[in-house]
Amino acid sequence: MTDQAGCSSTDHGGGKRRAEDIGWKILRVCNYYNGMKRKLTKTHTERWERGFAALSKFRRRKRHCRPSRDHLEGKFKLGQWVATQRYLKDDLSVERKKRLEAIGFVWNWRDDRWEQGFAALLTFKRREGHCRVPIRHHEENFRLGYWVSTQRRKRTELPALRKRRLNKIDFVWREDQGYRRAMEIKDAL
Repeated sequence: MTDQAGCSSTDHGGGKRRAEDIGWKILRVCNYYNGMKRKLTKTHTERWERGFAALSKFRRRKRHCRPSRDHLEGKFKLGQWVATQRYLKDDLSVERKKRLEAIGFVWNWRDDRWEQGFAALLTFKRREGHCRVPIRHHEENFRLGYWVSTQRRKRTELPALRKRRLNKIDFVWREDQGYRRAMEIKDAL
């Protein structure tokens, strides 16, 4: 009969021998698990480094660190890796955080996306002189018309600071008011 450590319950040459056998078996099991732990740690570190290298390559090519959630860089699932880094932000080492920040890693993609929209709206306003953006309008590759529509629709949910920033540039909260105002200006000319 054998116990959980795989040792025979029969005594082969006294209690000392049995204890010695158990000790060796436990040592072998511990070495096995420690080896597995080292292997997992090595694999985890290698995967993180592969992800960082893939993100760096993506950054050089696209000039940003915001791959889509399903983006593949070669065969590496970069979008998922980036989402994982954001999710584990509080558990990442200081060194890894610094490395990510050094290449412009975006921790909060929603805030970053809002800032992109606001910058595109400022560009539009400088060129056109108003903030009445047509719904299908694109500013470079950014869907500005859709972004403006979203700000209007979610105005009750917007943080006060964002509302103030939009109000400061004469953002048109209601489409019909923007159109009416444009017609008034046109008639006055």
